[in-house]
Amino acid sequence: MTDKPLIIDASVAIKWVLNENGTDQASDLLNNITEFFEPEIFDVEISAILAKRVRMKDLNYDEAIAKKSYFTKLPYFKIPLNQIEEKAFDIAAKFSVSYYDGLYLASALAYEGRLITADLRLYNGLKNTPFQNVIEKLEY
Repeated sequence: MTDKPLIIDASVAIKWVLNENGTDQASDLLNNITEFFEPEIFDVEISAILAKRVRMKDLNYDEAIAKKSYFTKLPYFKIPLNQIEEKAFDIAAKFSVSYYDGLYLASALAYEGRLITADLRLYNGLKNTPFQNVIEKLEY
């Protein structure tokens, strides 16, 4: 593991509480880090994923609440949106990524870190760009 700060995309973090492809690799990552960074939207994204799983009947409401509370105990630092939103907008306007994904990449750039994702659309959207060395795909 490098000494660079890690920004963990919600697509990786959700695997810490849901059993899906890549869960073992995501858990190994979490077990080998002491801290990570997230844009303020991280909690919103996690809640949205869990709420969707309740609607899909993959989880019941109480299970989702318990999984949601798990994230409050993790060692991460929230990056205020006002520090990264302008760069995120530039990234989303110029490259094939969403504004939300741009917030994660802008976080990695602001902290000279690495963005870890399980989102193939995000990863592929940054191939052959100046940011390809900032993003890393969770391998599973």
